[in-house]
Amino acid sequence: MQAFTANRPTLKVSLLLGILLAAFWAASFVPTLVLALILSTLLSFILHPMVQWLEFRLGLRRSIAILCMFILLGGTLVLISVETIPMLFAKIQLLDSQFKTFPFEAKLNEAAQDLAKHVAVIDAKTISEKANTAIATGLQVLGNSLEDVVPFAVTLSIVPFITYFVLAEGDR
Repeated sequence: MQAFTANRPTLKVSLLLGILLAAFWAASFVPTLVLALILSTLLSFILHPMVQWLEFRLGLRRSIAILCMFILLGGTLVLISVETIPMLFAKIQLLDSQFKTFPFEAKLNEAAQDLAKHVAVIDAKTISEKANTAIATGLQVLGNSLEDVVPFAVTLSIVPFITYFVLAEGDR
């Protein structure tokens, strides 16, 4: 193969592009795994210098240095979560209570009537119905998006394991 592609840069580039396209095509069948691999690679690039510092400066074994970095990173994430998640839930509950008491139908009809006054070709009832349909569709899409949180959380739970093994291999 080496002699075949030695003086043919166009063939080399075409072969490389073909391999990349095949890899992307194969990866499209397992997008969550690809996401986990990408996140693990990025996390290992970020943690690698700190692991090396702990290993060479403090003389820790590589596995202990990785464990220390995971504990530090995990502790930071837990502290951030403890502070932000209750605040986020409080804001969502406040928004929900305000949304329940808001006269949405009346305001939507009022806005459609006002628009129909200024633009003669617009029917207020049609505008109101289409706006209600669009809002209902938007809420359904939001609900479907929330269903995707669980698979994403499972993907995130795989990331530390992959990252550990990438970091444990070091420069190999």
